[in-house]
Amino acid sequence: MMKFKLLLAGSLVAIGAMALLANNINEKEKQRVELTKAPSQAGIVGKEKSEEWAKYYPRQFDSWKKTKEYDTFADMLAKDPALNIAWAGYAFSKDYNSPRGHYYALQDNINTLRTGAPVDAKTGPLPTACWTCKSPDIPRLIEEDGELEFFTGKWAKYGSQVVNSIGCANCHDDKTAELKVRVPHLNRGLQAAGLKTFEESTHQDKRSLVCAQCHVEYYFKKTEWKDAKGVDKTAMVVTLPWANGIGKDGNAGVEGMIKYYDEIGFADWTHSISKTPMLKAQHPGYEFWKSGIHGQKRCFMC
Repeated sequence: MMKFKLLLAGSLVAIGAMALLANNINEKEKQRVELTKAPSQAGIVGKEKSEEWAKYYPRQFDSWKKTKEYDTFADMLAKDPALNIAWAGYAFSKDYNSPRGHYYALQDNINTLRTGAPVDAKTGPLPTACWTCKSPDIPRLIEEDGELEFFTGKWAKYGSQVVNSIGCANCHDDKTAELKVRVPHLNRGLQAAGLKTFEESTHQDKRSLVCAQCHVEYYFKKTEWKDAKGVDKTAMVVTLPWANGIGKDGNAGVEGMIKYYDEIGFADWTHSISKTPMLKAQHPGYEFWKSGIHGQKRCFMC
């Protein structure tokens, strides 16, 4: 009798667990279907504003908005004065604060001393490329002006037009809500590494690749070009140094990127004390992830 009761109890627990699992799977599928519904064939009006997406995806918007809660940061130069010496002659020696969430990405870019407080569109030490990963307004400007024109000029050139911080439109299509890459440098980098483009990749890989639009190592490639009027211009184009691979699967990883920079004779800056050409890794989160155990198992990056 006791054995029968134990079997019965075990069966009931198993049935209950399976019911919960089935309910969870059904709920996940329901969410997936809802998320792939097109808000409208015309797309979301004002798609650069995450608040417009909230009308269709309130739960996801609330999740994004929680990045506002992390509103404090530390002055990393004050915390570790050695960084001033390490970055002597580079913009980061002027100002470097610990990172905050996506909600503050644009605000922190505008407030940093690295942008040099320009007084007009032609002054200031940094190029327009420094806007690239801070706002969904950037893909719009690239589409409107063309990539080379966008990457030509100083940071303040687009100061009045970049007003929305990183949000939904950076990674999602406004008509289908499906994952989408909206900056051209990622696919160029993937092709240079001999990998599939974003569009050719699986959905699971796309979930991480949208992060790779920004959380990567990059440099600004000096590119000479002529505009429609034949005027000579110079663009500083965001470029990923992946020609020798990204890491694992037979690729060279960090060593490959250093080799790439050596071959083209590139340096981020020349150290003002030692006079040594220097490289500074930006934020190679995608490369570290891809070369680690999670990337090898193709787990979702973020």
